[in-house]
Amino acid sequence: MSMIISGLPNFGATCYLNSLLQCLNATCDLYEYLGLISPKLKPESISIAILNLFTTMRAGDNPKIHQNLVDFIKLFSAAHPTFAVNTQQDSQEFYTRLLDTMDEEISEIYNKHSKHKSIIKKLFNINQITKVKCTRCKTIVSTSSFARYIYVNKNMEYYKEELLSGANKYACEKCKSLQDATKQIIIESTPKILVLVLAKYEDINIHMNISEELPYNGKMYIPYGIVTHSGSLGGGHYISQCKFEDSWYLFNDSTIHPIGKEYSSRGAFMVFYRQKID
Repeated sequence: MSMIISGLPNFGATCYLNSLLQCLNATCDLYEYLGLISPKLKPESISIAILNLFTTMRAGDNPKIHQNLVDFIKLFSAAHPTFAVNTQQDSQEFYTRLLDTMDEEISEIYNKHSKHKSIIKKLFNINQITKVKCTRCKTIVSTSSFARYIYVNKNMEYYKEELLSGANKYACEKCKSLQDATKQIIIESTPKILVLVLAKYEDINIHMNISEELPYNGKMYIPYGIVTHSGSLGGGHYISQCKFEDSWYLFNDSTIHPIGKEYSSRGAFMVFYRQKID
């Protein structure tokens, strides 16, 4: 049975939220996992609100979609007031805050000794190492961390070596003073879902050049969700393009346009890639 494609109503500057939710709805692993663990989650959790919304979207039940989206926004904005209706926000920031919240809720159902990990970590966590080298004493300090997306420029280059100097000098513990240094972020491992974000606000007019296949960190990725932005630095409009089964669709809040086998890179600043399994 083919999946039903549903739009989302705009309640006042919620296009950033709608476009991102469409990309997460197209992340089938997330939806299926939430369904499996739903009995263990708190009924009032944001993760359950997301599951309820995606379920009605996939059923094409417009009245329930409307109500479930209202319920989700009320619940999420109560926990994160900056995301209230009629406030200009960014899809990228919403993505980070939503996944952090869901990760906390899902992690609560496992104790610290469990072999299981939150599906958010499994699907989205990018493990990385930040290396800072003091120019004076040559000491290198390495720090492990994770991210949920990778910043790239318009040429899809990421994390070039950065010079820390001037007002950004590095506080070297060995030298006991501020020193010039170099900073490099190295990707250790990438997950099943790889999210790239364009450093768009260096130039509002640039966009990603999205290819049908992306070799990355020894894996091959294919795009399935794209968030695009048009307008100014302080505002504008967000839409998304998502792939369901073998076809792409353009989502402009409640309006949907089938766009077949092709997608557009124009205005793209956030792209969801799925690991290609041969």
